[in-house]
Amino acid sequence: MTVFWLNYLQYAMTSYAQHRYLGTLPSREDFAEVLLHTPDVMDSGLWKRYYGRELMLFNPRARESWVSPDIQALPCSVNSIQSGELLEDASQMESSLLIKFALKIVQSTSSTNLRRGAIIKQSLSPLQTSIIRMRASKPTIPPYSDTKAYFWIQFVHAAYEALQPASAKDVSRTTGWHGHMNTLTFPAFQALFDVAGDEWRSYYSQPLWDSIEARIKFVSPDKRRLPNLISMPPLPAESKSHAPMVRKSSLGISMTKKMPSPASLSVMVAAVCDAAALSESDSPDPDVKTHADLIVFLYDTLVAQIPTGPVSDDSLAAMTKRRRDLRRRVDEALRVSGPSVEGATHKMFWIQQVLVAAEQVEGSCSSIDSFMNSNPHLAYKGLPLMYYSERALRSRQAMEVYVPPDRRALPNGSRGLVMLED
Repeated sequence: MTVFWLNYLQYAMTSYAQHRYLGTLPSREDFAEVLLHTPDVMDSGLWKRYYGRELMLFNPRARESWVSPDIQALPCSVNSIQSGELLEDASQMESSLLIKFALKIVQSTSSTNLRRGAIIKQSLSPLQTSIIRMRASKPTIPPYSDTKAYFWIQFVHAAYEALQPASAKDVSRTTGWHGHMNTLTFPAFQALFDVAGDEWRSYYSQPLWDSIEARIKFVSPDKRRLPNLISMPPLPAESKSHAPMVRKSSLGISMTKKMPSPASLSVMVAAVCDAAALSESDSPDPDVKTHADLIVFLYDTLVAQIPTGPVSDDSLAAMTKRRRDLRRRVDEALRVSGPSVEGATHKMFWIQQVLVAAEQVEGSCSSIDSFMNSNPHLAYKGLPLMYYSERALRSRQAMEVYVPPDRRALPNGSRGLVMLED
C-alpha cells in the first residue's frame, strides 16, 4: 500500500511537471496545484482500481514487499503522452514562452520613458538561448524565430492599448480589469483576451510562419496587417464572477516565490540598463518611480563611487576610513523613496543585495551593464518575497525598522553586513 501511494504521487508530480513544462519535479509550494491537476490522489479508495481486495489486504507477500497490481497496470506519465500530443504541447510551450517574454517587454516599457527597441534588442539573444536549451531536452519545440518574437510583442502591445481607457467614463470597458499593466500576469492576460496561442494564424500562413526567412529576420504577415488594438472579449452577465478571479490572478507577479525565467530576467536587466542610459542627472535622484530607477540609484550611490578592487592599504586607519565612507553611502542610499521601495526593511534589503552583489563580482562593476549582467537577479522586483512573507514585509514593524527575513537567510557579505551589525 505504501509503495502504491508513493508510485502514484510520483506519477502525479511528473504529470504536473510535464503539463507545466517545469523541467524539474514540483516544489512543496506546488502541492495544491498538483492535487488539482490529478485529483485522483485525494481518493482514499484509489488502490481498488489496481488491486483486488484479497491481494492488497490479506496477502502476506503484499504486506512484506511490493507486488504488481492484479487488475490493471499503474499509470505512467511518459507513456500516457501520445506523439501528436507531444507536438501540440511543444507548440503551446513555444507560444507560452514567447507571450510571457512579450508581456515582460511591454510591462518594462509601459508608462515609462524607456526605449522599447533598445530593450527588445538586448533581450532577444537570451530568449534565443533559452529556446535552444529547451530544444536540447524537447526537440519537438520549433526553432527560435525573430518573426514569432516580434509578432507576440506587437500582439501584447495592442492588447495593452486596449486596456487604456479613452476617457474617465470608458474605464468600465475593461470588463473587470482595473489594475496596472505591470501587475497583469500571464494567466490573467490569457483570461482577459482569451488567448489560445494560435492567434498568429489570422495574420500569417503556416509556410511563412515556419519559414527560414522568418526565423532569421522579421517578415510582414501575408494575410492581414498586424493589429494596433485588440478587442477584449466581453464577459456575459452570468460570468461576472470571473472578473474577481482575473483580478486575483493578476496579483501573481508580486506573490511569486520563484525567480523568473532567464528570458524574462534578460528583459528586466535591459530595462535597468536603459534606465541608466536615459538618466540625465550627474547626481543620483533618491525619488524613484520604478524598480529600474531604484537599482540605478543604488548602483550610482553604493557601487560606482566605492572602490571594489583589491585593497592596498590594510592599516587600521584605512579600514576605519573605508568603513566610515561606506556608512555615509548607505545613509545616502536610505534617502531613497518611491512606490518601488516602501519601509525601512524594504530599503535595507535592496541596499544589502546591491552591496553583496558588488563584493561578489569585484572587477566587474566598471559599468552598470556589466554589473547587471553579472547580477541579473537584482532586476527582479519580486526578489524580497523570496526571503520575506508578504505579511512580514508589509508589517508596521518592517515599515519602521529593519526586520530579518522569515523565509530564508540573506546572503552574507562583509560590506553588506556592515550596516546590519550596529
